Amino acid sequence: MNFNNIPEGLRTPLFFGEISINGAVPTFTDNGEDPIPPQISCVGATSVLRISPDLQYLVIENGQEININWKVEIDGVLYPDVIHTWESDEAYFLQDFIEANKNQIGITSSYVNSPFANYLEIKLLSSTIVPKRIRLIPDRLFANGMTFSDNPTISIDEVGVITFCLEHSSNNLITCEGATQRIDFEYISGTWQFFIDDLEEIYFEGLAGHFIGEVTVDYPNLHSDYDGFFWIQNQDSKDYRIKMVPVDSTSYLNVTNNPTFIEHEDGSLTFCLAALE
Repeated sequence: MNFNNIPEGLRTPLFFGEISINGAVPTFTDNGEDPIPPQISCVGATSVLRISPDLQYLVIENGQEININWKVEIDGVLYPDVIHTWESDEAYFLQDFIEANKNQIGITSSYVNSPFANYLEIKLLSSTIVPKRIRLIPDRLFANGMTFSDNPTISIDEVGVITFCLEHSSNNLITCEGATQRIDFEYISGTWQFFIDDLEEIYFEGLAGHFIGEVTVDYPNLHSDYDGFFWIQNQDSKDYRIKMVPVDSTSYLNVTNNPTFIEHEDGSLTFCLAALE
């Protein structure tokens, strides 16, 4: 979008939010081309960004709903995918883009309960050991109806471009090098907190025997069983990083079949279940 071609009356921001990119005003080139975006700062960045209720896909123009199409730029690489609502009877949302490219871009996403209202919101999470600088680029101006949380680097500039940094994730303290598909505990007891991939949000708290009833429903490709002897096996095409934090009366014996298993000084257990080959 050439900012100089926008009529004067439309240069007034039409949305709420920071009118800058991380506090800097975009610099325009002498030939009137698109502005050169300033470097996205990662100062104060977290590994998480929540967008409530989701990336905005519609704008009202002259009383009609018009789609907003988005492009994604990560670390200076602009991806060809167009994120949109309905086009040729098929939607392609931000989560669809991340799911399709997660191994390449080092970001995962999920829909989680919003702390602001009784609905879901999208949560982006870094899954890599390096910061990720991200720009979400709309094809039109819009009145912002989104709420952002958990990451102070978020900003929106005067043409609606959303920028933020995702810092490296504690996920990567769990290495998947040498991982196998399965882990076995000869014995386990007590109450544990279980984390799956997102090591900042508890997936389940309770007994290992109750965990298997939850995980086999929510993650049908993670197989598990418990009869004093406890095991988990990955039948999915992706790795899973798992953390277990002791809560009450916990103990275990003889963990086998997975060299990524570590017991940490705080008593937590971590391991990676490798993807099905």
